[in-house]
Amino acid sequence: MELALVDRVRTVLSRETDLGVVFKTIVEAVAQTFHYSHVTVYLLKEDELYVQYFVGFEQVASPVPLTSGILGRTARTGEPVFVEDTVQDPDYIHTAPDIGSEVCVPLIDQQTVVGVLNVESTKGNPLTGADLALMQALSEHIGVAIGRARLYSEVEASEARYRNLFEQLNDVIFTLNPQGVITYVSPAIERYTGYAPEELLGHAFTMLMDQQDGPVLIGRVQQMVAGSTTPFEFQMRTKDGARRWVRSSARVITDEQGTVEVHGVLIDLTDRRRMEEERIKLSKLESLGVLAGGIAHDFNNLLTGILGNPSMAEIILNPDDEAYKNIQNAEQALMHAKDLTYQLLTFARGGTPIKAPVGLQSLLPDIAAFALHGSRTRCEMTIAPDLWQIDADAGQITQVLQNIIINADQAMPNGGLVEIDASNVSFETRRSPETAALPDGPYVRVVIRDS
Repeated sequence: MELALVDRVRTVLSRETDLGVVFKTIVEAVAQTFHYSHVTVYLLKEDELYVQYFVGFEQVASPVPLTSGILGRTARTGEPVFVEDTVQDPDYIHTAPDIGSEVCVPLIDQQTVVGVLNVESTKGNPLTGADLALMQALSEHIGVAIGRARLYSEVEASEARYRNLFEQLNDVIFTLNPQGVITYVSPAIERYTGYAPEELLGHAFTMLMDQQDGPVLIGRVQQMVAGSTTPFEFQMRTKDGARRWVRSSARVITDEQGTVEVHGVLIDLTDRRRMEEERIKLSKLESLGVLAGGIAHDFNNLLTGILGNPSMAEIILNPDDEAYKNIQNAEQALMHAKDLTYQLLTFARGGTPIKAPVGLQSLLPDIAAFALHGSRTRCEMTIAPDLWQIDADAGQITQVLQNIIINADQAMPNGGLVEIDASNVSFETRRSPETAALPDGPYVRVVIRDS
């Protein structure tokens, strides 16, 4: 019977890796086979013993210090203890009525005590030396099983910890088989592509690639599967058809069984590429600004020389002469050209406008006259006599208003009427959809209508 019990327990322990099942199997098998009334198993954690499973007791002491009781003595010394009469042993801790004898054996794994197996019996059914020998025989298998189960639990915990780490990474971790089929992909893939990991498992890695890239990328994947560790960049196709730039780095791994897999990582480069494109644009704008500044400076010098001639002609000509008016128109056009050079210089300085108080009541008539010069379009203008000044770059506001008036004129090829209305307004509580985004305060409103 003893051999059958040992064999039964050994069979269970050899295949079981769950410590809870191991302890339950041990305690119940020992109690049922030999009709032991009270059986407990404890695990040692630091300097205390913690109960794992028991039968026969309403409750047991836990934790038990190594300095306390027969349990503590067994774990502390690593030696089995057989107590024929519990009344005579000063270390006995009373836990149940009418207990007469006790066998306590250490559970040892790799020469280290990891717990104790304890059997107690009533006075009418005393334990013997044969019970001690049986528990010692069982304890060898139990200690090994505990060590194996603990190791398995540690491996599981380590695997869960690293899996959790992979799953929290922003980068995408993936594995492929030798055919380039995805065998694992971390949850980060859904954040970038919209595909859940399970949607990609079993599909070719090229599923994530833009088909327009064609054979080049397919060749890259084949090289990766063949063992190439050279990173490469490509546009990853998302579930909704968008594109994201990524860099793929991978290496071939062969395990002890000879199984070959590609382990790799995808790093999202979309934002980095976008920033690089913006940097290039800014660099080009800076170069363009330098060029514009140089042209504006030279052009301004030419205009300054040219402007001297109309001024001299106005001195010579009679104001009533028709040529005098033409000279004035030419001078006005040259002044507008000079304003354009100032706008170019503003752009060259980074686009910051040169703001100053501007009175539109004197500016609007000149702008309209210049924009409609030679046109069949008439202009009617209504300007509030108390029109407020505005804080603006005179050159830029002139260009804006002039372009609007020219657009209105071009919309009427056979001529028509352009109406310009300038008035003061204050936005505080009443707003239209067009002015909803403006802060409260005083404004000058200019309305330009064509017929």
